[in-house]
Amino acid sequence: MKAKAVTTRLPLGWAALLMVVCGGCVTNPVTGHREMRLISPQEEIGLGQENFAPTQQLQGGPMVLFPEVTRYVAEVGRRLAAVSDRPDLPYEFVVVDSDEANAWALPGGKIAVHRALLTELDDEAELAAVLGHEIVHAAAGHSAQAMQRGTVLQLGLGVLSSMMQNSLYSPLYNLGANLGSQLVMQSYSRSQESEADHYGMIYMRRAGYDPTAAVDLQETFVRLSQGHESGVLDALFQSHPPSEARVRANRALLGKIGAGGTRERQRYQDHLAALFRAKPAYDLHTQALRHLKEKDYAQAQRLATQAAAALPGEALFPLTLGDIAMARQDYDTALEWYTKATTLNRQYFLPPFSAGLAALKARKPASARRYLQESLDILPTAEAHYLLGRLALQDGHDAAAIGHLKVAAQSEGQAGQAARALLARMGIP
Repeated sequence: MKAKAVTTRLPLGWAALLMVVCGGCVTNPVTGHREMRLISPQEEIGLGQENFAPTQQLQGGPMVLFPEVTRYVAEVGRRLAAVSDRPDLPYEFVVVDSDEANAWALPGGKIAVHRALLTELDDEAELAAVLGHEIVHAAAGHSAQAMQRGTVLQLGLGVLSSMMQNSLYSPLYNLGANLGSQLVMQSYSRSQESEADHYGMIYMRRAGYDPTAAVDLQETFVRLSQGHESGVLDALFQSHPPSEARVRANRALLGKIGAGGTRERQRYQDHLAALFRAKPAYDLHTQALRHLKEKDYAQAQRLATQAAAALPGEALFPLTLGDIAMARQDYDTALEWYTKATTLNRQYFLPPFSAGLAALKARKPASARRYLQESLDILPTAEAHYLLGRLALQDGHDAAAIGHLKVAAQSEGQAGQAARALLARMGIP
């Protein structure tokens, strides 16, 4: 008797998932390894372009007080990008005005360095080590891979759920549902960090920098991370954990590719001279934030006032003074400080948004509308849309109110919940 062939039929969802997985294998242009990719190079670039400005806003906004520093960082970044394995990416390099030392990359070559990290570095080669590391994250598609891991998990869970419910499911329909949330400050895998160290040092060598700087920098970070208390480097250590294993691997690579090249300490110090002079003021501000968090408002105000006097052009200091006044429920004073912060930095959404909140508390609806709209023009947020919707309702402008509330209702946060509840009371689905 002839045995019948056994045929296994996969459910539609699983079959689609396997087709995506098997059909998405490509060669990584940096490592040369074959790997699965669900996101095309064009989609990578689009994701980076779409999310770069909002991500800067969420991390502190672009640094506007020292434009020459941003130009210098971009110059060093372009020098490294030109010798990378994906020199054709639309690279951008910015400095974010943050008291937390960090650096990060979005897909498509969108790279940011935090202001606080720059004053922790000693020379241009160390800056090249940081930028080379982030260029590898972008060129090797590490950010896209992290998003992809979440997407594959979502697809698998979606297929499993659909099988249990005995209903059809299109696994590609929600492919981009949660990609945006994975763009912001993530911790890379150990292998990705190792690749970024490895090829970043190779890029340094190609660009004429001494890769010894990368080893020196990692040794410094390991030393600082051992038994360190909370400080400006916390965010960097969380997203790029230093370790002795990384140092050993970097030393081994240095032995293969060889030391030699420029360090450019004096050039670095010259280009960042104004920022180094301003560092004591930023240190005062960091202390003020710590006291504000502890609700020691008197000490926080004293330190923030000193910082503002030392560096009157920095918007972060009056912004913090406004936060202190808000915590004390002195809304008119808070509005004055927020207004000053807004005039000092027109590229950061938080000063006008905070001014709008203070104006609402101070019962100044006209000012609140103006500032909240200004914040929306920089970064659309559910909170601003919700508050503008409430103000429009008070003015009897129902159509405008519904427009703002519908936008806010798309958020899953508190503003979204409040907007949905308000629309429901208005009888609007």
